[in-house]
Amino acid sequence: GKVDLATVHHALRPFAKLEWGAKLRESLEKFSPDLAGRQAALVLLGASKDPAALGIITEAAQKEDTKNAAIEALGWLGRPEAIPLVRALLARAERACKSQATEDEPAPDVFARREGSTIVECALALYRLGEPEALPRLLEVYGRVRLLGRIFQNAGKRRVAETDLQGIGILKRIHEGNEKLQDR
Repeated sequence: GKVDLATVHHALRPFAKLEWGAKLRESLEKFSPDLAGRQAALVLLGASKDPAALGIITEAAQKEDTKNAAIEALGWLGRPEAIPLVRALLARAERACKSQATEDEPAPDVFARREGSTIVECALALYRLGEPEALPRLLEVYGRVRLLGRIFQNAGKRRVAETDLQGIGILKRIHEGNEKLQDR
């Protein structure tokens, strides 16, 4: 298959160098339809610890399609002045998770489907940035993710007939939730 930045950025991240920053910033300043490539470039830009990266990463954190990659980049950037932004993004995701919950779709479902990846990225970024209260927060998020994982596994054991609408809905949410959890 094709090898591009999106497929190898996790392997490259530990080896990122400050010298990469200029080239990564340049690639992010011009529009590219390759979303996965832009997300990978953001993560590597953060890992490069380029002093000029904070503005670009902050701007990307405000866009829905690059938000999670930008949050991860902020964590790797290692600049404590990013902590208030990450806290604000975390608070916004948690509020959205609570406000979007309905009787038909409870908060754990919203967490698993919509806001969970953002909340996880924020907790990890705060931990990487040295936030004093990050470890308890990270453990809380880990507990939620593990609980949802166990719920998905147990619900997957349920036998569903073609006419069992509730069971079909559960299986659909399980598959969608598993895909989100495996993407992380």
